[in-house]
Amino acid sequence: MGERKQYRMILAIFSENDKQLNALKQAAEKGNYKLNVVHSERSAIEYYQDYRPHIVFVDLRSKDAFNGETICKNVKDKSLSNQSTMIAVVNPSNSDKEEPSIAPLLAMGFNRRFVENFNVGGCLNELIMLEVNDLRQQVKIREADSLFAAIHNAYDSVEITTDRSQFQYVNPAFERTTGYWSSELIGKLDSVLPTSDKNDPELFNTIKSYVSRGRTWEGSYVGKRKSGETYPQFVRVIPIIGHEGFLTHHVTIKRDISEMETKYKKYVEESIKSYPNGKVVDPNHIKTVEASTSMVINLIKIAQENVSESPNNVTQSLDKVLQILKDAEISFPQGADFDLINFTELGNNTITSQGNLPRPSLVVNAKSILNDASAEIKIALDGASDWDYDILELERVTEKRPLVYLGMKIFERFRMGHYLNASADVLCNWLKLIEANYRQSNSYHNSTHAGDVLHASACFLDCDRVKNLLDPLDIMASLIAAIVHDVDHPGVTSAFLCNSHNPLALLYNDSAVLESHHAALAFKLTTSNDKVNIFKGLESDEYRSIRSSIIDMVLATEMTKHFSYLSKFTDCLNASKNTVIADDGTELKVIESSSENRMLAKRILIKCADISNPARNWILSKEWALRILDEYMCQYDEEDKEGLPLTMHMFNREKCNVPQSQRSFYDYFVKDLFKSWHSFAHIPHVMKNIEENYDHWRNVEQKGIKIYNLKNEREIHNVVYWRSLIFDLKIVEKSFAVTYVMN
Repeated sequence: MGERKQYRMILAIFSENDKQLNALKQAAEKGNYKLNVVHSERSAIEYYQDYRPHIVFVDLRSKDAFNGETICKNVKDKSLSNQSTMIAVVNPSNSDKEEPSIAPLLAMGFNRRFVENFNVGGCLNELIMLEVNDLRQQVKIREADSLFAAIHNAYDSVEITTDRSQFQYVNPAFERTTGYWSSELIGKLDSVLPTSDKNDPELFNTIKSYVSRGRTWEGSYVGKRKSGETYPQFVRVIPIIGHEGFLTHHVTIKRDISEMETKYKKYVEESIKSYPNGKVVDPNHIKTVEASTSMVINLIKIAQENVSESPNNVTQSLDKVLQILKDAEISFPQGADFDLINFTELGNNTITSQGNLPRPSLVVNAKSILNDASAEIKIALDGASDWDYDILELERVTEKRPLVYLGMKIFERFRMGHYLNASADVLCNWLKLIEANYRQSNSYHNSTHAGDVLHASACFLDCDRVKNLLDPLDIMASLIAAIVHDVDHPGVTSAFLCNSHNPLALLYNDSAVLESHHAALAFKLTTSNDKVNIFKGLESDEYRSIRSSIIDMVLATEMTKHFSYLSKFTDCLNASKNTVIADDGTELKVIESSSENRMLAKRILIKCADISNPARNWILSKEWALRILDEYMCQYDEEDKEGLPLTMHMFNREKCNVPQSQRSFYDYFVKDLFKSWHSFAHIPHVMKNIEENYDHWRNVEQKGIKIYNLKNEREIHNVVYWRSLIFDLKIVEKSFAVTYVMN
């Protein structure tokens, strides 16, 4: 016997078990249908609401049986009548009398009647006919309803016309975009819509040529609103072929890409300063390039269609393509980081917005990103839960894109998708979007730093005492805050932005400029598109809570309030009267799990994670120190060049005493912060690293070694890996862009 198919569900409403019901049961068993029986009207309605059966038999053979009209009415009241075929089971008529009309049953709400038949084969034949006719029609109707709902609520404009170009349907998005109401268009020819003279006259002939042969056409052309305003749009025209093989309808999908085009032009104007020969780019030339590109695409499509029919025409089309490219003088700066395809959704400093066409590289299969990773990446991800994990190796093998891989690894560990009610694909898309908005040109504040802070946060969250204090939403907020806490960091401090009158400083009133920008941009990116919105599955109160927590944690990374946050957390610890003794004899404070205390703990957690470089092993800690020094020295150079206040006066690359500056940072910020956190979280290995690294820097300084000249090269982290560097040697390595001088 085959598997019982759950989609063929039958409900039998009978007051009692009898021969007819038994025959239906046996027929259902033979046909692998799922039949359920209820014996009261109330049970029938409850079952109906829960399971939505496809077929419903109602026994009306006895005068004392169910009230068929009441059952059908209740079903209609629940808006479920279109989900099922309602069948009245009736007595057979006497052979000597005229068969009664079915009209009263139809008026009650029934779709069919079934005359009493105890023969199992006869019952099975009835079920098979119902499946072939009624059930399949139900499926088609449901699919059509779902499709119509999707079209009606789509962001894109959708229009359906007959083969003679007569409007049959336009969706609300079409009305919003064009300014025309559906009532103005239905039944009229599409020629009533105005057209723009900016389009190539041959374009519409090309489209007609495509659809007349049953081929889908897609491309871009200029539309015109009812107001007369023109706008660029991406268009797909789909021919619908009927049963007889003839064209019956056209479905046209259009997307207004005005905003995308504006971003594109701005990007081009800012990115392409001149051609290789020094020729300045004229904005009018950009328009020429765009128009020429559209013509080229259309010609190539025509060539593809004709390749088997007319090779000579293909040759002519390709010759014309080459001529158009030459006439438009299309070329791009050599070596420029210029990606027109990916720009449409996400450029270096571009924010996506809901409705933009999905960027192919953004929407990914989350499972495959780890499973299909190279052997190098998989090896580099091993040990990601250990404190001494080497994220710089992951940075190397992922070509400076470690965040998405490490993020997915940690998300799996903490069951992020489960608690956020988000799919793995959405989580992965979000990580890619956030990573793309970190500036990889920064020596320090790039996506590797974000991954490093995420890793440190995850290690802290794995501590038993931290896990016992925080709830799942706190943990999710901590991981998210770690990932976004420096998104779009410009590589300079807030003080520099304020002194240089940067627009961000003006926007945030010179207060927590960078941190406010990171938090605001993180939520703007996240809510820009459902494919990346990791919060979409949360209830509104959960979203408000996690949003508030993330913002608070990101703002807590502002170093000007470092001592204020540390003082509050220390007071919280000192107020605790309860302590426990760890296995190594360390006395640990017990914190009461109040909302205020949890927030204090989360602030200190992300602060420790943000400046955890001194707590890493010596090799990693040393590399991170060089990276942050590079950024600070570059800021000093810029301040000096522009005549701004020297907020980084200690980092004059000609005079900076690196070992001394590092020890000062440990003394001023690191030691007390981690000591306080250790008294709660118990992180002895981390504390040991801090002490050892402090001693390393002191020994370097005592030996008279000064790293005094870090040349201004933003890609220093590509080439500087101090894996085997010995400070006791005098090294002058120009290729490393770092000079060490031993006094």
